[in-house]
Amino acid sequence: MNNLFFDLDGTIINSETGIMKSLRYMYQHTLGYIPHNDVILHEFIGPTLGASLQKYDHVAPDDPLINQSINAFREYYQEEGWMEYTVYDGVYDMLESLSKADKQLFIATSKPEIFAKRIIDQLNMKQYIRHVFGAAEDESVRSLKGCYFLWNGQNFD
Repeated sequence: MNNLFFDLDGTIINSETGIMKSLRYMYQHTLGYIPHNDVILHEFIGPTLGASLQKYDHVAPDDPLINQSINAFREYYQEEGWMEYTVYDGVYDMLESLSKADKQLFIATSKPEIFAKRIIDQLNMKQYIRHVFGAAEDESVRSLKGCYFLWNGQNFD
């Protein structure tokens, strides 16, 4: 196996701080209060924001509150939240070892691709990562985490 795909959040980085702060900001700016405790807010990490709002706030998929909430979340996340993370211990050593073993490393994440690429750049991991696959900025389209691109011979450079 020469191609290895890694998720970003929860695998390479712990992004909980930035996401949780963005969620609190979102609720404060759309509802004026935070309706959930941290245990529930933590459940928002992973799925799309729209799906979490539907599940935990019982908001219809076409409710304007979803777009307002996403915009408020992004307002904080774009400025500060995307930089509020830590790298898990051993990640740099692992990437270095895999790179020396001639493995092709990819990031496949549901995080918007623009932020995933910024994080990889900021962490000086670009030397190890051949390509980053992520969601569209508006979360309307998520990548297939690379499989489609490999099967169709897409150039990753």
